[in-house]
Amino acid sequence: MNASIMDGERESLMEKADAPVERVLVDAESITDVDTTGVQTLEELLDDLDEFGVTFAPARLRNAIRAVLDSAGLIERIGEENIYPEVDDGVAAFVGGGPGQPGS
Repeated sequence: MNASIMDGERESLMEKADAPVERVLVDAESITDVDTTGVQTLEELLDDLDEFGVTFAPARLRNAIRAVLDSAGLIERIGEENIYPEVDDGVAAFVGGGPGQPGS
């Protein structure tokens, strides 16, 4: 996980949004490694999003990455209901206003 890119993208996207941001859906399939810096940056991102009442939702989370996030306590913090097996599932949940079909 490239922590600086993720942090910079968050700021840019939230500033440019036409409406208040309620949820952030991340296609996590391309994330193949999360180091301690990545964990720390994700914690900071979650802190920032929590401050604004924004839900973080990863989709297509690899098992190895999920294990790292779980050991850091981040899966519990993100919430199983906000983890989606496919991006389409997350989009459908967001459009429908509910948690949709979370995956493992």
